[in-house]
Amino acid sequence: MTLSPPPVVAEHTNQQSESHTLMNRSGLMLRAVVDFREDSTTGTKPAGLAFIQHGYGGCADQPYIKALADQYVAQGFIAVRIDGANTINDCGGRLTDMTIEGHCHDLLDVIEWAKAQCWYTEPFALAGHSMGGFSALHAASRNELSGKVLHVIASAPVTDGAMCVADWERNHADSVNEWCANGFIKETSAIYPDRTEDSIPYERWQSWRSVSLLPRAWALTMPVAFISGDADTLTTPAQIHALFELIATAKRQILLNGADHCYTGMEEQAKQAFGEALAWVLQPTPVIPDPS
Repeated sequence: MTLSPPPVVAEHTNQQSESHTLMNRSGLMLRAVVDFREDSTTGTKPAGLAFIQHGYGGCADQPYIKALADQYVAQGFIAVRIDGANTINDCGGRLTDMTIEGHCHDLLDVIEWAKAQCWYTEPFALAGHSMGGFSALHAASRNELSGKVLHVIASAPVTDGAMCVADWERNHADSVNEWCANGFIKETSAIYPDRTEDSIPYERWQSWRSVSLLPRAWALTMPVAFISGDADTLTTPAQIHALFELIATAKRQILLNGADHCYTGMEEQAKQAFGEALAWVLQPTPVIPDPS
């Protein structure tokens, strides 16, 4: 059963949001925040549909997730921001039980739920940040979604677990040493600073090494745009470029000078980059810009 509170006015006066709750395949509550233009009418076919997923420990209300949704809504899309399970939010589960497989399943479960909504349309766009970017790219490469994905916009995505863990260990040695010694570390939400949870166990984090999108690059046949920062120490430019190089279809990589993993202090530049990426993937025939 879905709970649908009255629409609330979102960041822009011509934009509204509806919050829906649903259960994932594991029986945990998810939240789907549906953003749309105020002048849209029920039953009217939107210009498009986009599903947007946060990363590890994140939530649907993070600024860069909302900024991605804003760009889609400005283009007449309906944007569905996914508040997943096993993270730091008000949905089901707890962060210590988070798995990459479960995170990917949450995206697919929300897509399945959306099929019963009057605004559902195909092909749809997939977007996400960090592990949500991994999830979007992973879903886009699946056989069952072949021909159903319009494009992918991946913000600072995890692309290869082994590279990600290695960079994390090199760039955040003190945190990793604590993680190894105690079996977990404390994670604090950037949105809810008073909320801290235990991380996933150290052993499960190490298991990320076996996960990679690189062998699935051939299946990404839709336009793909990457946005990230050159000061990102978690999903480094090298990680993203490794997947970028393997994709044979239309692709673009936007690198923000000085930006970290969450675009701290550079939220406006990130929003502009999201808009640039969306404008590019929506072209009839996206091409890689000439670097000259």
